[in-house]
Parts: sequence; structure tokens; C-alpha cells
Amino acid sequence: MIRKKDLWSFPRLIRNILLAVVILAVITYIVFSLKKIFAPPQLNIISPPNNIATSERQILLVGQVEPGARLNINGETILSNQSGNFRQTIYLHKGINYLDIKATKKYGGYTEDIRQIMVID
Repeated sequence: MIRKKDLWSFPRLIRNILLAVVILAVITYIVFSLKKIFAPPQLNIISPPNNIATSERQILLVGQVEPGARLNINGETILSNQSGNFRQTIYLHKGINYLDIKATKKYGGYTEDIRQIMVID
């Protein structure tokens, strides 16, 4: 024989389990969203490679940064397109040149890549 009390407790158990699953899903979504907001931006330098020697007095810096991130090269702000692609001509002097490429998010950290380029005669 089934008691009336047992009929009420089974649906309540299902309701509580579903509520716990929904709360867990919301918390997981919030954690991953915050992680994405505060994570350092992606920075990919396509050209020039690091530690090269050249006789040219200028070089084309090509790369991609996470859209929305601010990009600085040796302290100068560089604009990227909506996809995050950028191209910038860099003028070099004789000897070792350092390119300090830094991408910064509004609320997150930063990603930095330092390239060395040697200009020879």
C-alpha cells in the first residue's frame, strides 16, 4: 500500500535535484565567464621571427591580438581591425633593436612578447 506522504516526497526530490542542477549550471557559467573576462589576451606575432639579423632599416610587424584588447609596441598604441589583425612598419636603427609588444585587456592582465632584431651593414 502506498502512503500519501510517499507520493509527495518523490516529486519534491525530483524538484530539488532539478533545482540543484540548474544552480550548478548557473554557477559554472558565471565562473567560466569571469575567467574569460580576467584572463590575459591572446597575442600571436606572425612576423618578424625573434632573434633575426637583417640589413633593412625597416621591418613589417604582422600579428593578431584578441579583439577588444589594447595593443602597444614600444609604448606606442597600435590599432587593430575588428578581427584583431594588425600590421605596423617599424623603423630600425643599426645594432640591436627590441620590440616590446604588449596586449592588454580592459579588466584582465596582459600578454607581452619581446622580439630582438639585429641590423647589420
